[in-house]
Amino acid sequence: KDVILWSNDDFDSHSVGKKNSGPDESALLYNSDVIFQTKHPIVSKNECEALIHEARKAITDGLRHDGEVRDITKTNKDDNRKNPTNSELGEAKVSTLPMAREWLKENLQSTF
Repeated sequence: KDVILWSNDDFDSHSVGKKNSGPDESALLYNSDVIFQTKHPIVSKNECEALIHEARKAITDGLRHDGEVRDITKTNKDDNRKNPTNSELGEAKVSTLPMAREWLKENLQSTF
């Protein structure tokens, strides 16, 4: 696969304003308040849909699992789980996405 070389002309940038980029802003070195966007798509619509589908399935499976665990531990008075799971946050760990991991491995160095 050919390696894509990027230049500043390939991106638009948008500032979210100083002190608006989250709690880690002070730890980030430069442009922590800036979002960079490519001027042209670098991921196809089909690739996006496949990645989204896999993540949604992982989240749904995670929510199902979380519910089963909660049902089992509901009678346990010591169950003080206060932190939401990734699935409850609407997040999927890349480690649970085999197709996405493979896609990243194939495309990360050559495309991004």
